[in-house]
Amino acid sequence: MHFLNPGYLWGLLALFVPLIVHLFNLQRSERVIFANTRMLENLVRQTSKARNLRHLLLLFLRMLALSLLVLAFAQPVISDSTAETGSGLSSVVCYIDNSASMAIRDEESSALDRAIAYCTSIPGQFGEKGWFFLNENSAGGGRTWTSASGFRDQTMGIQNSPSAKKLKTILQQSYRQFSRKTADGKKHLYILSDFQNGFISDETEADFDSTVTHHFVRFGHGEVPNIWIDSAWIKESKDGADPRTGISFRIQSSGLKQNRPCRIQLFEGSSLQGGIAAEAVSGMPVITSLSLNPSDDKRRFLRLEVDDASFPSDNSFFLMLRGREKLRVLCLSRKENPVLRKLFSSSPMIAAEYSDFQNPDYAVLEESDLLIIDKPASLSAALSEKISQQLMAGKSVCLIPDQTEIDGLVSGNILSLPGLELMAQPSKTEKGSIVLPEAGNSFFQAAIREPGRNPVLPESECRLDISGNGIPLLSFESGKPFLSRIQSGPGSFYIFAGDPSDSRFTFHRHPLMLASFFRMARLSRKENGLKLYESRSQDRIYLRNDSLKTLPEGSLELRKGQKKVLAGAGNTGREHFASADFSLLEEGFWEVFQGGRLIDAFAVNRPSGESRTEFLSSEELKERLPQKSWIRLEEISAGAGTEHLKAGIKPETELWKICLILAALLLAAESLLLRKMRGSNTIAR
Repeated sequence: MHFLNPGYLWGLLALFVPLIVHLFNLQRSERVIFANTRMLENLVRQTSKARNLRHLLLLFLRMLALSLLVLAFAQPVISDSTAETGSGLSSVVCYIDNSASMAIRDEESSALDRAIAYCTSIPGQFGEKGWFFLNENSAGGGRTWTSASGFRDQTMGIQNSPSAKKLKTILQQSYRQFSRKTADGKKHLYILSDFQNGFISDETEADFDSTVTHHFVRFGHGEVPNIWIDSAWIKESKDGADPRTGISFRIQSSGLKQNRPCRIQLFEGSSLQGGIAAEAVSGMPVITSLSLNPSDDKRRFLRLEVDDASFPSDNSFFLMLRGREKLRVLCLSRKENPVLRKLFSSSPMIAAEYSDFQNPDYAVLEESDLLIIDKPASLSAALSEKISQQLMAGKSVCLIPDQTEIDGLVSGNILSLPGLELMAQPSKTEKGSIVLPEAGNSFFQAAIREPGRNPVLPESECRLDISGNGIPLLSFESGKPFLSRIQSGPGSFYIFAGDPSDSRFTFHRHPLMLASFFRMARLSRKENGLKLYESRSQDRIYLRNDSLKTLPEGSLELRKGQKKVLAGAGNTGREHFASADFSLLEEGFWEVFQGGRLIDAFAVNRPSGESRTEFLSSEELKERLPQKSWIRLEEISAGAGTEHLKAGIKPETELWKICLILAALLLAAESLLLRKMRGSNTIAR
């Protein structure tokens, strides 16, 4: 037995107080002269002895009651040693689950606080002898076997981790450590966790080593309902229009006994961008959205905040809105088209490359969002096949006819691509104005501004009759189509009736020309939505930056404030990525640097599963674990005191309550004794 608060034992000096009071309050005999006192001598002697005995008993009761009160404050405890040390030095591995769910606070402490306190008592169960190894979720390869004092020092430094481990991983890592340590004593594995649903997956008896004594210590939680956001996205519209009008997100909840209203706010830095009142439905996800003010910034660091006071550790959801990758356009032509080059170089959203018909860059062609066939005379069989493959892959192909070779265009193989049916013939040369698209035109939606009252109509020339081909997107005032869209499988084939880059007309200077090519390329890029944050289920972070075409392979550095994590750089052939261990990345915004140059940034959130306040009970653990003598299960309740756990005792073995009860009984006995003594004095008188 020892004391949790030994400093209170100085209070035992107060025992001198009732002793001194007793000595000063001794009744003094007064001499009274009687004529004959012989008959009273025996009675006086008997009364005096009884009175002294009662006073001594009263003194004893007072001192004992005061001693018990002092002991109650000092909190005497008896350690519960459950481990069988046996002969030799034991090897002990202790895993502490320091995942997000362990940070849930119950009354005055969290499950992680109680687990750390329990862990510090483990060496005492082995007489402070043996070898100890500490394992937790974010532990790297730096920890080694250590003594009892070193083990306690490591334990006190444990903090909450953004990652979590499954039981199978813990067993494999622990057995590997046991194989590296030779000891004569027994092997013990302590697993301290709240055992969330999913912690134990498909473990069987074959996964457990029977030579190791397994101690499963479950740290219970009180009833803690929780509301959190587990994902956010920006939806793509069906027609491919710019979707950046709002952010949709999904609200999850667990532990709710009934629906609960909550408030969601969107912040950019410290600036409030918007808010919405939602209702969390017990056991069901709720999808809602918030509007977002438009911005031309390439990166926007945003944060969704949930008003949930019962479990505030996951109220923040981080997301980063990044500018889209440039649309890739490949222009095939016999000679350079200066109008197209100038047009694409003026757009920050288009990355254009150029090649000729004789030696096209097929790798660039496959990756391009839009292929422009500029004034072809003829196409090789290989190039025709590649163009057909692009259409079958859902990409866009645009044909600009040669004004001087209309007859050859119609009679040649250009309009007879596999899988494409075109009906075109030379037309009488016509010059005219092109009608601007209406406000509800789905193709040009969000690509051009609405015209004013007296808009300037662009002019061009019609040399090819494309009436009856697909859907007219632009038309002359006469009604003849100038640009048509023909669906070819999942892809789209666009054809102009004349040369839009002809410098003799005004169409090439009008915003409508760039908008046309932009929408062609934009519609071929199949995206389900913009990725706003990174998932912890992956080990790669795909980088989106135009300068990455020349990014050399090598090391990268991930930074969040003063924290730095090294990552490797790689290339899949089409995308650059950084490979990193996500267990080292806490939630928040991280920036990617190479050689001191900022090249990208991304957002990381805690695992959504860690937010669920659903845990395996002791009965469920017993059902899932093998019923063997070398597997032991212990329960630590949410009300367990950390000081008692450090001492290796359970809450039910606390002795201070017993001391208080005994002290109260002794004080009651003292009161009864005093009442009896007063009654005896009255009778004597």
